[in-house]
Amino acid sequence: MNRHLITLIAFVAVLLSLVNVAHVASQIPASTLKAAGSSDKAPDADGFIQRWLILEPIGTNGLTDSAVQAAVRISSRLSPVTATR
Repeated sequence: MNRHLITLIAFVAVLLSLVNVAHVASQIPASTLKAAGSSDKAPDADGFIQRWLILEPIGTNGLTDSAVQAAVRISSRLSPVTATR
């Protein structure tokens, strides 16, 4: 009896996971997400960069959590420079 129950539960779990995968695959992406028409896009009149390229972090020797935290502490004490047009 237990063996049949375990088999039934496993079958139902696999079936439900397949239904979930099919549902996720059939979802339509948001209408605001569009493929780029060209590879270059100039900043707008205010200098806003409209197209970003996000890269994975690059591993390097000596870059530790404490080194990053120290750099953030130092940069937070600096005053911002205002640019004029």
